[in-house]
Amino acid sequence: MTHYVPPARIRVIAVALIEHPSSGALFVAEFADRDGRVFHRPCGGGVEFGETAAQALQREFDEEFGAAMEVGDRFAALESIFEFNGAPCHEIVLVHRARFLDPAFHEDRRYPVRAAPHDTGVWRPLNGADGIPLYPVGMAALLTGSQVLSRPGPPSPFSRVARTARRGPGTSRLLDGRC
Repeated sequence: MTHYVPPARIRVIAVALIEHPSSGALFVAEFADRDGRVFHRPCGGGVEFGETAAQALQREFDEEFGAAMEVGDRFAALESIFEFNGAPCHEIVLVHRARFLDPAFHEDRRYPVRAAPHDTGVWRPLNGADGIPLYPVGMAALLTGSQVLSRPGPPSPFSRVARTARRGPGTSRLLDGRC
């Protein structure tokens, strides 16, 4: 169980989509909030100033698990606004494909986070059959379809930008823009 309370600011994080080479399971961090509710999130962490998301992932996996990894292309970007341990949170989540360089990390066991051994890395069935919620919201939808992680990536989500503009209380319209 973690008593972590996030900072009251927008936080940019990078997370890795790591698919198990034989089972297709997704490597995730398993956390419990201070009320004991268990949830999963792809492993990763904060992007520091002057660091790319790929560099942040390599640093985070080394710090948390002592694991070397290869970081692939950016799969998606999500915006997540939520509450954790009683505090409001706002994250921009950069999602990258990745893989472990050491096959020892493919074993089906718990991998304690070095600085927080109550948090662990685990292999989660890609279909979510374990029933544990996966965050951020929208992550499960990104992973629908068979072998979504193994397929070549979709066209860049930035080639055509869709934005919403507020037109009054509770209404919005979709604007089509180009970068």
